[in-house]
Formats: sequence, structure tokens, C-alpha cells
Amino acid sequence: MTKAMESFTVQTALEELDKLKKEELYSLTDCGYKGINVFHSTGMSGQEIRHSAFIAWLLNPKMEHGLNDTMVREFFKKIYSFDSQESYNGVPAKKNSEIIKDATQGNVVDEKSFLALLNGDIEVRTEVALVSQENRIDLLLENKQTQTVMVVENKFHSDAHTDQLRRYQNDIEAKYQGYRNKLFVFLTPKGQLPVNIGGDEQYNDGYCILSYKDIIDIISMLKQAVKNSTSLNKTNKSKLNILLEDYVEMLNIEALAKNADVRKKCKEIIKDYELAINLLKMYVDNSQDVFDFCIEWLQQELPDAKIEISGKKNSASVYFSTEVMREYYKSYGESVDTHKAYKFGTEAGNVIKFFIIMDHAGKPDWTNAQKVLVPEQKLGNTYSNLGDVLLMTWEDREKDINEVKPILIPILQKIKNKIIENDKLLASHKKS
Repeated sequence: MTKAMESFTVQTALEELDKLKKEELYSLTDCGYKGINVFHSTGMSGQEIRHSAFIAWLLNPKMEHGLNDTMVREFFKKIYSFDSQESYNGVPAKKNSEIIKDATQGNVVDEKSFLALLNGDIEVRTEVALVSQENRIDLLLENKQTQTVMVVENKFHSDAHTDQLRRYQNDIEAKYQGYRNKLFVFLTPKGQLPVNIGGDEQYNDGYCILSYKDIIDIISMLKQAVKNSTSLNKTNKSKLNILLEDYVEMLNIEALAKNADVRKKCKEIIKDYELAINLLKMYVDNSQDVFDFCIEWLQQELPDAKIEISGKKNSASVYFSTEVMREYYKSYGESVDTHKAYKFGTEAGNVIKFFIIMDHAGKPDWTNAQKVLVPEQKLGNTYSNLGDVLLMTWEDREKDINEVKPILIPILQKIKNKIIENDKLLASHKKS
């Protein structure tokens, strides 16, 4: 491509960007809303602190909503019954009921005994600093009578960072030494695992998992409670119903991406402004450059591994394999593909990770080669992550590739060791 053509392309893209900004993006977030929505209109949709405040208001039996402890009881029921389908390094996430049993020293053995922790006066607070002003707990529930404290870490559009989750556990241990029941909940849009991004990168199995889909389910039950309430007059019932309906609508559009109109509009924008969007990606996301650098670095550092790319590269992921991996699957009459490979890819929160992956590719069971490596894998879980390493945060993705190379190299050393270790495992299980 000539410089003139490149200049023309960039100029055209810039013009598209300007048009996109003026005509499309301003109206995008309005798409899908059925008229006025109080949460969208006040700009609270992306503010975790506002979500925590509204949920806390509903949870607090003393508030003027007139629902008494209906919300907090349904909240506890959802927490107890939630069973995550996620796994970490091939190991399924711990059930909430098991986490709760451990956190209550074996006192809670079923939903009834869990709900009994609510008996007495419940205090609900937000933005609570227990030990340090830097560590503010999003949502805290306390019951002195039953010696129960619950921390809810709310992540609406962000990840747990550094050692945030462990720090909250330490703060609670220090502040509530005499309490029998210390509970922790990780609330995210889709029930993500509680993992510290940029910290120890380990799954924290001391946190129960809850999703905003569960919050929507709870609010649906609340609407029936409002209808049946004898303590609320007609006006307040109407106001509360509007609040609950608006909140559910906003969550479906901006947290769970479940609105067909918004999805359709997004597809139209991507199609009509492809050139401008590609330019945006090129200037604000270095993932493609990062993938290229990482593959080249590993090929230089591990020449005997004969690393090859599997499938097509894109800005979201790149799959690759070593000769040992290819020979391992070949010995079972199989081949390496994007369902059985090493991978650099983006994940929740737009971080970039290295993965050792296996999945079913739509099949009901593992292949023979996969069964050797993960014989106990549940049939219902279609994806197994046999190991991962955080490569980059979203902030690093916005930097020039030359700025992040010094950050990447020591992490790539860890990834190199993981590949060597995994290749040894594959070689030892190769079918003769």
C-alpha cells in the first residue's frame, strides 16, 4: 500500500470516526430503553458505588421501601443455592454451600440454618473502611446477635485488583475477631470467579459467587412482594415498582447485554463503520502487536519446541502448539486445533492471559487424548483451563508495544517454564 493510500485510509477513517461520534455513539446507550429510565438518566449504570447503594437500600429492612427483610432473605437464599459452572486450572469452583459451611465453622448445613443467621437486628452499610481508608468494602451486612458479618465485593465493570480480596478478609479477621460467622461474596455481572488480577492470580475459594442475573431474579420476587404488601399505599407501590422495573431494564441492557435492539444496533455500527473501528482498535489496543511479540519471543527462546500457530490470529486470541503437543495428539489419532492448544487471549475485564486449554468443541465428552490428561472432568463443563498466567492489564493494552516489552519479558519467562513443564507431561503420556 502506498503512503498516499495509507494517508487517504487514515483520513477517511478519521472522518468516519467523527461521524460515528456525532451520529451513532450518543444514541447507542439510549437504544433498547422503553422511554425514561431513572438509572440510565442519572448516569449511575456504570458506577459500582451507586449499584451498591441501591442494593444496600433494598437489603436494609429498616428502609422506607416497606419490604422489611424480604430482599435480604431472598439474597441469602440465592447466595446459598448458587453453584458456579466455572473452573480454575481445571478444578471446578467450590460450591457456595461448602464455602458457607467452612465460614460458619460447620454451623450452617442447609438453607434454613443459613437464614437463621438473619435473626435479630441487621445493619447494612456501604463504602466501609475498617482498618485503612484505602480498603473500602462495597457492601457490609452485620448482625451482632448471631455474630455474623458479610462482605459483598461488587464488581460491575471491573476486576478485583492486586490482593484486594485477601486484604478484605484480613481486615474482617482483625475487626471481627469474636464473630463466629465471617462471610464473603463476589458479585459480578455473570458470576465470574474471584481472582485477583495483577495480584497472586489465584482463585480465592473463601468468596461465594453471585451474579447480577441473580439480582434480577430476586427483584422479580420483590415485585410480587410489593404487590402483596399491606404496609405500602398505592402511590408508594407504584413508585417502588418503577424503580425495580427500571433497575432490571438497565441491568439487562448494560450489564448482561441481553437487549436485542442494542445488539442489533451494535452490529449495524460495526458493519457501517468498520474502517473507523479498526483504526480505533489499532490506536488504543496493542493486543495484536503483543501476540506477535510473544510468539516471536517464545520461538527464539524455545527453538527446539518448533512452535506453530494454529488457525487464524486476531485481536482477541492466538492459538499455538509445540512439536511435543502435536506428537502427543497424533499418537492418539488426533490433531491440535483451537480446542486443544496453548493460547494468548483476552478475558473478562479485557486482560490478556496465557492459557493451556482443552474443551469439547461441541462434543459430549473429552477425546481419548484429553481423558488421559483430565480423567475426572465433568461432562457438563465444556472448557478446562489447565493453567494460566496474566500477561497484561487493560491499562497496558493502551500503551505502545515498545513500552510494554519490558513488562512482558519476565512474564514470558514464566510462560516459557509452564510450556516446558506441560510438554514434559505430554511426552510422558504419549501413546507408544
